[in-house]
Amino acid sequence: MYLDQVLHNSSVTLRRAAEHKRSLMEMVAHDLRSPLMSASFQVDNLISQSKTICKEFTPRLQKLQQTCSLVIAFVEDLLTVEKLEAGKLELDWDSIELSDVLDDSLQQIMPLAEMKNITITSNAQQLKVLADRRRVHQVLNNLLSNAIKYSPTGSQVVVSAQLQEKEVKVSIVDQGPGIPKNQQSKLFEKFYQVDGGGTRDGGTRDGSTRDGSTREGFGLGLAICNLIISEHRGTVGVDSQVGKGSTFWFTLPLDKD
Repeated sequence: MYLDQVLHNSSVTLRRAAEHKRSLMEMVAHDLRSPLMSASFQVDNLISQSKTICKEFTPRLQKLQQTCSLVIAFVEDLLTVEKLEAGKLELDWDSIELSDVLDDSLQQIMPLAEMKNITITSNAQQLKVLADRRRVHQVLNNLLSNAIKYSPTGSQVVVSAQLQEKEVKVSIVDQGPGIPKNQQSKLFEKFYQVDGGGTRDGGTRDGSTRDGSTREGFGLGLAICNLIISEHRGTVGVDSQVGKGSTFWFTLPLDKD
Protein backbone atom coordinates (compact mmCIF):
# COMPACT_ATOMS: atom_id res chain seq x y z
CA MET A 1 0.00 0.00 0.00
CA TYR A 2 2.82 2.35 0.98
CA LEU A 3 4.73 1.50 -2.22
CA ASP A 4 1.63 2.17 -4.32
CA GLN A 5 1.29 5.60 -2.74
CA VAL A 6 4.96 6.41 -3.34
CA LEU A 7 4.68 5.38 -7.00
CA HIS A 8 1.49 7.39 -7.39
CA ASN A 9 3.09 10.50 -5.87
CA SER A 10 6.14 10.07 -8.09
CA SER A 11 3.93 9.74 -11.16
CA VAL A 12 2.02 12.90 -10.27
CA THR A 13 5.27 14.80 -9.66
CA LEU A 14 6.73 13.70 -13.01
CA ARG A 15 3.53 14.61 -14.84
CA ARG A 16 3.46 18.07 -13.27
CA ALA A 17 7.13 18.59 -14.11
CA ALA A 18 6.49 17.61 -17.73
CA GLU A 19 3.51 19.97 -17.95
CA HIS A 20 5.53 22.78 -16.39
CA LYS A 21 8.38 22.21 -18.85
CA ARG A 22 5.97 22.17 -21.80
CA SER A 23 4.28 25.38 -20.67
CA LEU A 24 7.65 27.03 -20.16
CA MET A 25 8.84 26.01 -23.63
CA GLU A 26 5.66 27.31 -25.25
CA MET A 27 5.91 30.59 -23.35
CA VAL A 28 9.57 31.10 -24.30
CA ALA A 29 8.87 30.23 -27.95
CA HIS A 30 5.94 32.63 -28.13
CA ASP A 31 7.91 35.41 -26.44
CA LEU A 32 10.81 34.89 -28.85
CA ARG A 33 8.70 34.82 -31.99
CA SER A 34 7.32 38.38 -31.76
CA PRO A 35 10.64 40.26 -31.46
CA LEU A 36 12.23 37.99 -34.07
CA MET A 37 9.45 38.69 -36.55
CA SER A 38 9.82 42.41 -35.83
CA ALA A 39 13.58 42.22 -36.39
CA SER A 40 13.08 40.32 -39.64
CA PHE A 41 10.65 42.99 -40.86
CA GLN A 42 13.14 45.74 -40.03
CA VAL A 43 15.95 43.92 -41.87
CA ASP A 44 13.69 43.60 -44.93
CA ASN A 45 13.22 47.35 -44.90
CA LEU A 46 16.96 47.93 -44.57
CA ILE A 47 17.65 45.60 -47.51
CA SER A 48 15.21 47.55 -49.70
CA GLN A 49 16.81 50.86 -48.72
CA SER A 50 20.38 49.61 -49.12
CA LYS A 51 19.76 48.68 -52.76
CA THR A 52 19.31 52.37 -53.63
CA ILE A 53 21.41 54.08 -50.93
CA CYS A 54 24.34 51.83 -50.08
CA LYS A 55 24.54 48.63 -52.12
CA GLU A 56 27.68 47.28 -50.42
CA PHE A 57 25.65 46.61 -47.25
CA THR A 58 23.03 44.52 -49.06
CA PRO A 59 24.90 41.15 -48.91
CA ARG A 60 25.55 41.57 -45.18
CA LEU A 61 21.92 42.43 -44.52
CA GLN A 62 20.81 39.43 -46.55
CA LYS A 63 23.03 37.20 -44.40
CA LEU A 64 21.42 38.73 -41.32
CA GLN A 65 17.99 38.05 -42.78
CA GLN A 66 18.93 34.41 -43.37
CA THR A 67 19.98 34.12 -39.73
CA CYS A 68 16.70 35.65 -38.57
CA SER A 69 14.77 33.24 -40.77
CA LEU A 70 16.70 30.29 -39.38
CA VAL A 71 15.96 31.22 -35.77
CA ILE A 72 12.30 31.94 -36.54
CA ALA A 73 12.08 28.54 -38.22
CA PHE A 74 13.51 26.93 -35.08
CA VAL A 75 10.94 28.68 -32.88
CA GLU A 76 8.12 27.53 -35.16
CA ASP A 77 9.46 23.97 -35.14
CA LEU A 78 9.76 24.04 -31.37
CA LEU A 79 6.14 25.12 -31.00
CA THR A 80 5.02 22.42 -33.43
CA VAL A 81 6.92 19.71 -31.52
CA GLU A 82 5.50 20.81 -28.17
CA LYS A 83 1.94 20.81 -29.54
CA LEU A 84 2.40 17.39 -31.13
CA GLU A 85 3.86 15.86 -27.98
CA ALA A 86 1.09 17.36 -25.87
CA GLY A 87 -1.58 16.13 -28.27
CA LYS A 88 -2.71 19.72 -28.84
CA LEU A 89 -2.08 19.89 -32.58
CA GLU A 90 -5.44 19.38 -34.25
CA LEU A 91 -5.42 17.67 -37.63
CA ASP A 92 -7.77 18.71 -40.41
CA TRP A 93 -8.77 15.20 -41.50
CA ASP A 94 -9.91 14.80 -45.08
CA SER A 95 -9.88 12.39 -48.01
CA ILE A 96 -6.99 13.61 -50.18
CA GLU A 97 -5.48 12.46 -53.44
CA LEU A 98 -1.89 11.75 -52.47
CA SER A 99 -0.49 12.34 -55.96
CA ASP A 100 -1.93 15.88 -55.93
CA VAL A 101 -0.15 16.72 -52.68
CA LEU A 102 3.03 15.19 -54.04
CA ASP A 103 2.80 17.27 -57.22
CA ASP A 104 2.45 20.43 -55.12
CA SER A 105 5.55 19.50 -53.12
CA LEU A 106 7.54 18.69 -56.25
CA GLN A 107 6.69 22.06 -57.81
CA GLN A 108 7.77 23.85 -54.66
CA ILE A 109 11.01 21.92 -54.32
CA MET A 110 11.98 21.85 -58.02
CA PRO A 111 14.12 25.04 -57.95
CA LEU A 112 16.33 23.45 -55.29
CA ALA A 113 16.72 20.33 -57.46
CA GLU A 114 17.51 22.38 -60.57
CA MET A 115 20.32 24.19 -58.76
CA LYS A 116 22.09 20.82 -58.41
CA ASN A 117 20.90 19.38 -61.73
CA ILE A 118 19.04 16.64 -59.86
CA THR A 119 16.26 14.76 -61.62
CA ILE A 120 13.17 13.91 -59.58
CA THR A 121 11.08 11.00 -60.83
CA SER A 122 7.64 10.24 -59.43
CA ASN A 123 6.15 6.72 -59.54
CA ALA A 124 3.23 7.52 -57.28
CA GLN A 125 -0.02 5.66 -57.84
CA GLN A 126 -3.39 7.40 -57.79
CA LEU A 127 -4.38 6.71 -54.20
CA LYS A 128 -6.59 8.46 -51.67
CA VAL A 129 -5.57 8.67 -48.02
CA LEU A 130 -7.18 9.99 -44.85
CA ALA A 131 -4.92 12.78 -43.70
CA ASP A 132 -4.31 16.45 -43.04
CA ARG A 133 -3.23 17.81 -46.42
CA ARG A 134 -1.10 20.64 -45.04
CA ARG A 135 0.77 18.36 -42.63
CA VAL A 136 1.40 15.70 -45.28
CA HIS A 137 2.72 18.47 -47.51
CA GLN A 138 5.03 19.50 -44.67
CA VAL A 139 6.41 15.96 -44.32
CA LEU A 140 6.92 15.57 -48.08
CA ASN A 141 8.71 18.91 -48.38
CA ASN A 142 10.90 17.99 -45.46
CA LEU A 143 11.99 14.61 -46.83
CA LEU A 144 12.33 15.79 -50.44
CA SER A 145 14.52 18.70 -49.36
CA ASN A 146 16.74 16.39 -47.36
CA ALA A 147 17.05 14.01 -50.32
CA ILE A 148 18.11 16.84 -52.64
CA LYS A 149 20.41 18.41 -50.08
CA TYR A 150 22.44 15.24 -49.62
CA SER A 151 22.38 13.95 -53.20
CA PRO A 152 25.38 14.51 -55.47
CA THR A 153 25.05 16.89 -58.40
CA GLY A 154 23.50 15.26 -61.46
CA SER A 155 21.98 12.37 -59.53
CA GLN A 156 18.36 11.21 -59.25
CA VAL A 157 15.69 11.20 -56.55
CA VAL A 158 12.81 8.76 -56.98
CA VAL A 159 9.46 9.16 -55.22
CA SER A 160 6.91 6.37 -55.06
CA ALA A 161 3.56 5.72 -53.38
CA GLN A 162 2.22 2.17 -53.25
CA LEU A 163 -0.71 0.40 -51.68
CA GLN A 164 0.07 -1.98 -48.82
CA GLU A 165 -3.06 -3.64 -47.46
CA LYS A 166 -4.91 -0.92 -45.51
CA GLU A 167 -2.28 1.77 -45.84
CA VAL A 168 -0.21 3.64 -48.41
CA LYS A 169 3.58 3.70 -48.25
CA VAL A 170 5.43 6.72 -49.60
CA SER A 171 9.16 6.29 -50.30
CA ILE A 172 11.80 8.85 -51.26
CA VAL A 173 15.02 7.33 -52.59
CA ASP A 174 18.22 9.31 -53.01
CA GLN A 175 21.73 8.53 -54.22
CA GLY A 176 23.49 10.30 -51.39
CA PRO A 177 26.32 9.06 -49.15
CA GLY A 178 24.03 7.03 -46.90
CA ILE A 179 23.72 6.92 -43.12
CA PRO A 180 25.61 4.61 -40.75
CA LYS A 181 23.46 1.81 -39.35
CA ASN A 182 24.17 2.67 -35.72
CA GLN A 183 22.83 6.22 -36.21
CA GLN A 184 19.64 5.49 -38.13
CA SER A 185 17.47 4.71 -35.09
CA LYS A 186 18.22 8.13 -33.58
CA LEU A 187 17.47 10.21 -36.66
CA PHE A 188 13.87 10.90 -35.63
CA GLU A 189 14.72 12.03 -32.11
CA LYS A 190 14.51 15.69 -31.12
CA PHE A 191 17.73 17.69 -31.42
CA TYR A 192 19.69 14.70 -32.75
CA GLN A 193 22.27 15.48 -35.41
CA VAL A 194 24.40 12.91 -37.20
CA ASP A 195 28.15 13.47 -37.01
CA GLY A 196 30.37 13.14 -40.03
CA GLY A 197 30.54 14.81 -43.40
CA GLY A 198 27.86 14.08 -45.91
CA THR A 199 25.32 12.73 -43.46
CA ARG A 200 22.12 14.41 -42.52
CA ASP A 201 20.40 15.59 -39.38
CA GLY A 202 16.75 15.89 -38.56
CA GLY A 203 16.90 19.62 -38.77
CA THR A 204 14.61 20.80 -41.52
CA ARG A 205 11.55 22.96 -41.55
CA ASP A 206 8.83 22.86 -44.17
CA GLY A 207 11.24 22.11 -46.96
CA SER A 208 14.34 24.03 -45.86
CA THR A 209 17.18 21.72 -44.88
CA ARG A 210 20.03 22.31 -42.49
CA ASP A 211 23.15 20.18 -42.76
CA GLY A 212 24.10 18.35 -39.58
CA SER A 213 27.77 18.25 -40.55
CA THR A 214 27.96 22.05 -40.52
CA ARG A 215 25.74 22.37 -37.43
CA GLU A 216 23.38 24.81 -39.12
CA GLY A 217 20.29 22.93 -38.00
CA PHE A 218 18.59 22.16 -34.74
CA GLY A 219 17.61 18.54 -35.28
CA LEU A 220 13.82 19.02 -35.26
CA GLY A 221 12.68 18.38 -38.84
CA LEU A 222 12.66 14.58 -38.85
CA ALA A 223 11.32 14.54 -35.30
CA ILE A 224 8.38 16.63 -36.51
CA CYS A 225 7.85 14.25 -39.45
CA ASN A 226 7.78 11.34 -37.03
CA LEU A 227 5.27 13.02 -34.72
CA ILE A 228 3.00 14.13 -37.59
CA ILE A 229 2.90 10.65 -39.13
CA SER A 230 2.31 9.10 -35.70
CA GLU A 231 -0.69 11.41 -35.27
CA HIS A 232 -1.96 9.97 -38.58
CA ARG A 233 -1.63 6.45 -37.11
CA GLY A 234 1.20 5.74 -39.54
CA THR A 235 4.89 4.93 -39.25
CA VAL A 236 8.06 6.56 -40.53
CA GLY A 237 11.48 5.05 -41.13
CA VAL A 238 14.71 4.93 -43.11
CA ASP A 239 16.64 2.24 -44.99
CA SER A 240 20.20 3.19 -45.78
CA GLN A 241 23.69 1.89 -46.44
CA VAL A 242 26.83 3.99 -46.43
CA GLY A 243 27.84 4.66 -50.01
CA LYS A 244 24.55 3.38 -51.44
CA GLY A 245 22.06 6.14 -50.71
CA SER A 246 19.01 6.30 -48.46
CA THR A 247 15.29 5.59 -48.60
CA PHE A 248 13.09 7.59 -46.25
CA TRP A 249 9.52 6.34 -46.06
CA PHE A 250 6.24 6.84 -44.21
CA THR A 251 2.77 5.31 -44.23
CA LEU A 252 -0.71 6.82 -44.15
CA PRO A 253 -4.13 5.20 -43.71
CA LEU A 254 -5.88 4.38 -46.96
CA ASP A 255 -9.27 5.96 -47.64
CA LYS A 256 -11.15 2.78 -48.51
CA ASP A 257 -14.36 4.65 -49.39
